[in-house]
Amino acid sequence: MRTAIHRRPWILPLLLVALVAFLACNGGKGPSTAGPDGGTPGQGSPGPNGNGEAPSPTPPKLPEGLLTEFPQYAGAKLVSADATDNQLKAEFRTSDPPEDIISFFKGIVEKDPWVLVTVLDPDENTTVIFFSGLQDPDISGAVAVQRISPDSDEVRIQVDFTIGVLTPTPSG
Repeated sequence: MRTAIHRRPWILPLLLVALVAFLACNGGKGPSTAGPDGGTPGQGSPGPNGNGEAPSPTPPKLPEGLLTEFPQYAGAKLVSADATDNQLKAEFRTSDPPEDIISFFKGIVEKDPWVLVTVLDPDENTTVIFFSGLQDPDISGAVAVQRISPDSDEVRIQVDFTIGVLTPTPSG
């Protein structure tokens, strides 16, 4: 029996690129709390609404498609979501134990319509679950579960989908 890796050898390198991008995002430290002038938000120069505070941001929403169909971890709060022609990404936060989150997503991608490709633990705070579509081999993805810092209860969950093969842009 051939595994998903044997049928689609491009999946693992592509997903490793997604992992590197995830880990490079803010150095794994989460979003910055500095204001636009480098100071604390809400202090310093008046914000756009004139009272020193920035207006409340609109809560992010998941783009239509795979991300809305892929099971979400209950209780996790959506922090950001983005979609391009061939990639869908969403980041969630929760304070649940990483082991529970990893178990949940491994259970999801071990069942139809997904195939578990591999699980990597690049460091003690991060686990990445790579998967692909069972019926649609052009769909692949990764779920990265990362404790924000060793002494924090906050956990980042990043879900990435890639549709088709990414074509590298020639550098000039």
